[in-house]
Amino acid sequence: MSGTQFPADVDAMSDDTVAWMNLEDGLATKIGFAAQDAAARPSGRGR
Repeated sequence: MSGTQFPADVDAMSDDTVAWMNLEDGLATKIGFAAQDAAARPSGRGR
């Protein structure tokens, strides 16, 4: 790993990290909605 490539690697890592954070936020939102939906209809799971 050379010193000249390091800044580019850091920039790429930052972009990937932001993308993963956005993805995780989206998944957490979907999971949260699913949990609320399941809690609202406790008997709907067995049908």
